[in-house]
Amino acid sequence: MINIIGSKAHLLKQIEDEHRAKYFDSIESKLTDLSERTNSKFCKKYYLLLKENLNDILIGRPDRLNELKEEIVEFEETAPKMWFDFFWLRFLKTPKLLSIFDYSDFSGQYKIIEWGAYKFTRLLDVNTCLYCNRSYIFTIVVEPDGYNLSSTDEYHRAKRARPQLDHFYSQNQHPYFALSIYNLIPCCSICNTSFKNTEEFTIESHINPFHESFHDFLRFTVRFKKSAELDDLLTKGKISPKDRLMMYVDFFSENEDSFDVKVAPQKGKEMSEGYSRAFANSKSFALEPLYNMHKDYVSEMVLKCMEYNDSHFSDISEIYGLDEKDLEKRNRKLRYFLGNYATEADIPKRPLSKITIDIAKEFKLPIS
Repeated sequence: MINIIGSKAHLLKQIEDEHRAKYFDSIESKLTDLSERTNSKFCKKYYLLLKENLNDILIGRPDRLNELKEEIVEFEETAPKMWFDFFWLRFLKTPKLLSIFDYSDFSGQYKIIEWGAYKFTRLLDVNTCLYCNRSYIFTIVVEPDGYNLSSTDEYHRAKRARPQLDHFYSQNQHPYFALSIYNLIPCCSICNTSFKNTEEFTIESHINPFHESFHDFLRFTVRFKKSAELDDLLTKGKISPKDRLMMYVDFFSENEDSFDVKVAPQKGKEMSEGYSRAFANSKSFALEPLYNMHKDYVSEMVLKCMEYNDSHFSDISEIYGLDEKDLEKRNRKLRYFLGNYATEADIPKRPLSKITIDIAKEFKLPIS
């Protein structure tokens, strides 16, 4: 839900170098061979177009991939009205290119020491789904006793798990991007398989986490429903703060239907194109319905925010020896209090950290 390019910049050079070293020469050779063997002038030009842009196809950033997509689609529209070229584009292009840009070779590489999906996701070190921030997506390989890391026959014995990798530009429509490293979005199975599935995305229509930050444009908010009981609580000014807090606890514990979790634009982003893309993500991944399944967590967050006061934080500071003027230590204090991370850079580390930050800000906690 944040721009991974910014938070992982120090690792991207290694990722790009290893990806290019693994695939560039072999794919270039295949494209050269196909361009020389085909009898179709159109197909020859098509293969050469991919060959000329192969470096950008493999490791180009999302904005460059979008430029290439438009260039390739425009070239496809110039295809001559000949039966073979039409048949190739309609039926043969996708399987042929998927055999060249072989994603199964990348996703099927289980050895953590060799370049493939496991090493890629381990290097990125993203703990939560980049689309929903609800699910952990750890990369882990547990080697059994006696495991021989170099043995091809034994690597299947390791217990392993990694995120699914969504093709932001689908393999079916854009098979030449099947191995593009910035087209592979680490995410959970619900977002990838259940929600996005075959829906077509572009960087004009949706947020690509390698390109921009969902968090910059959209926030979660709590919308209270009209309730005479809640109105009565809000107007009770003669009871002690402690008693009033307990009344809120009782109310929210028993009345989760008294509010809804909604998405809303960040301040000043209401008319931005970024907000429309972020909102499209929220629709594609059903974020409002999903986050309304977490009302127990949200109600606890609301109550913590209501309970917040300077003396409470001073007590925490005294217990943990935190300096109020130290930003890093203040954020650590907020993390203790909220039970989750309190800074944008830490959103990928733990599920529900995005909504935690948004609600804390909405209820005026000093989130940086």
